[in-house]
Amino acid sequence: MTVGAAQSSLGGSWRLVNLNGAAIIPGTEITAVFGDGGRLSGSSGCGAYSAAYQLNGSSLSVGSLSGSGQVCDQPAGIMQQEQLYQTVLASSSGYTLEGNQLTIRSARGQLTFERSG
Repeated sequence: MTVGAAQSSLGGSWRLVNLNGAAIIPGTEITAVFGDGGRLSGSSGCGAYSAAYQLNGSSLSVGSLSGSGQVCDQPAGIMQQEQLYQTVLASSSGYTLEGNQLTIRSARGQLTFERSG
């Protein structure tokens, strides 16, 4: 698969369904939108984030995340979940795409998304 084909198949909106082997906190939504020009954005459960990303075969690297700085106190644990998500995403090293499921791997864990748009 060429990088262009990988970007087009990865492109679009994704909703996180699993963070390091566990479901996300009910009532929260974590998203990733892989856009044109190597731009990644979304919601990390409380605030918004954006970063640059680069694909090379099955390798995925994400640049420094910039966030909204928003703080949420409900539901319980949301800020810890957001921090873990951002840590895993920022250290991403590879991905697999199977149908409507995207799995991002890193030294810090694994993120599993389902296509949402």
